[in-house]
Amino acid sequence: AATLTADTPGFGTRRSTSVWVRAGILAHEATIADKESIDAALRLRAGFPMGPFELADYTGLDVGLHASDYMANRLGEAYRPAASMRALVDKGMLGKKTGRGFYEWKDGRAAIALSADQAKSFDPALVLSLVVNEATKPLEQGVASATDIDMACRQGLAFPQGPFEWADAVGVDEVLKNLY
Repeated sequence: AATLTADTPGFGTRRSTSVWVRAGILAHEATIADKESIDAALRLRAGFPMGPFELADYTGLDVGLHASDYMANRLGEAYRPAASMRALVDKGMLGKKTGRGFYEWKDGRAAIALSADQAKSFDPALVLSLVVNEATKPLEQGVASATDIDMACRQGLAFPQGPFEWADAVGVDEVLKNLY
């Protein structure tokens, strides 16, 4: 069982998810890749059950917006939700529950087809490195150990690896290269 040594908004899991979703959306807003390629890369290359756009839609864009605003007000602008998420919420496009968000939803599923070719056009390390960077904050604040944060991300968020496990696998140079 995880041992928490301090309390913080979002603990490691919501903070990691917020950064993961925001990083994917910001990469799209910066025209680094389209949303389907980002979701494909994180699902097909990195092993996540959903990409950031599909997950944001699935959990509700209004819920993600509220949680991100809460954390931004307490932890800083790095948690502020992306503009495109706010724009969709303002239009009443909340994701799965309204049938439209970043994607259209039919029969409880996002109406997208992701391919291996799409997955090749975006490097998931661009998002995952930001998650590692975020995971260091609750670690440094004494909220939980690296092992606890990894376990919480694997078991609570269905991450294929915890952020520190991923960083260990690819090496610190890869993480730093993607942060700067």
